[in-house]
Amino acid sequence: MRLLRHLLSLSLALAVLGTSSAAEKPAPPAQPGESLPRLGTWEFEIKPPTGPVVKQQVTFVRKDGDRIFGVREWFRFQVFSVAVEPATGLVRLETREHHANGPIMGTINCQGTLSADGRAMSNLRFEGTGSAGVTGTAKWLNEKVPAYPATVNAALNLSDERHLLYQQCSGNYVLQGVWVLHGPDRPLLTQLGRSEDKYVRGLAELKVACQEVYDQAAAAQAEDQKQFASGDLDRRAKIFRMMGEAFAAENMDESRQAVADLFNSVGFKQAFDRKRAAVEVACVQVATMNLVRAKVRADYEARNKGKVLGAEKFAAGFKVNERTGRAVVTLQNDTGKDLHNAFVSTQMTVDQKKADQYQRDNGAKENTAGLLATLLGIDAKIVNSGLKLDEVLFKYHRLEKGVPAFVPLWPKGAVVEVEVAMPGHVQFLAASLGAWVGSDEGAATISLDLKEAKQKIPNKR
Repeated sequence: MRLLRHLLSLSLALAVLGTSSAAEKPAPPAQPGESLPRLGTWEFEIKPPTGPVVKQQVTFVRKDGDRIFGVREWFRFQVFSVAVEPATGLVRLETREHHANGPIMGTINCQGTLSADGRAMSNLRFEGTGSAGVTGTAKWLNEKVPAYPATVNAALNLSDERHLLYQQCSGNYVLQGVWVLHGPDRPLLTQLGRSEDKYVRGLAELKVACQEVYDQAAAAQAEDQKQFASGDLDRRAKIFRMMGEAFAAENMDESRQAVADLFNSVGFKQAFDRKRAAVEVACVQVATMNLVRAKVRADYEARNKGKVLGAEKFAAGFKVNERTGRAVVTLQNDTGKDLHNAFVSTQMTVDQKKADQYQRDNGAKENTAGLLATLLGIDAKIVNSGLKLDEVLFKYHRLEKGVPAFVPLWPKGAVVEVEVAMPGHVQFLAASLGAWVGSDEGAATISLDLKEAKQKIPNKR
């Protein structure tokens, strides 16, 4: 069985299989829509490897087919999904959206055995930041469902295939000072990958395939590496095919050559060079985000023809987030109404002439340094590996930058902050800076003053 592990780069948790003891009888296999957890308030009893037992209440709020959606109040709120595997009767809980104040906390996922009456869970296993080796049980208490903020309810009530997919494609963002983090919902992505809608199916498959490339690079254990390596070439071929077809169909002239150069990299044709793996994976992630942003924008515009929101209805700004060190585009909803199912896409195009000059200047220095290193007796393979890393880095710098963010409910007057790039990219390589907003109410294209934005970047020299 193929091993799956989570992305992001942001303390996102892994779901692991629960096992039952000899004294316990596992629940019978569940059928879709049957033997699901009961709606209402649940109490989880969480047992860390050391220390006291912790009790935490969560609420299972809404049933949609063979899935349940719920909320856990923890510092702020986590929106999660619950699914039962028909073949095994195992229940899986996965956090998909996390509204957090204060420090960025990890999501918490678990999997275990659901009782036949849907009122208890046993053999729970947790894994995430600070929760490795944590086990537990859960029991249904009552049917009470607390009132939640409108923004949480909006994320909770998503049911349309496209909106669920766009939530899975979303990066992290800030809404009115509250961080909204995202984690991959594996069962949902698998389900969307079987959609009858070719558009939905294609994006879901791409999301899963690129996730697996990240998982391969992040695998730390020898067994994990071996398991990923067995499907390495097929996985890469699938990504290249999907990317190639998509970029050929999209009008993305500015990025197409950079992406073609990227996929011609030796590091992608062969097994990962560990010294370049992180940069190569970053290239895949950026190229994927560029493609997602372009395809989602085209989809919104095709389905919402004639609905236009003026750019003047969004007060736009730029800053460097002190917490993450990344450049951020800020947008205030001044349309006078709430926006629903909003997709915010930031964009920084690259001045390719500047990139050419930087690469020429660096290439001259590196060639001289590489020649001297070889003459001094350093193994040519080591020298070439270092030069190849620089080559991949320049391919990364040439890619257009930007982050997609799906905001189920954007209240009027509220400010959304979405990352766009590293400050250095904006300072030295940007040709333009802006954002696009799509929503049920209409769309708008926003341009930022690049010169003004650069003045807001702290000078660290």
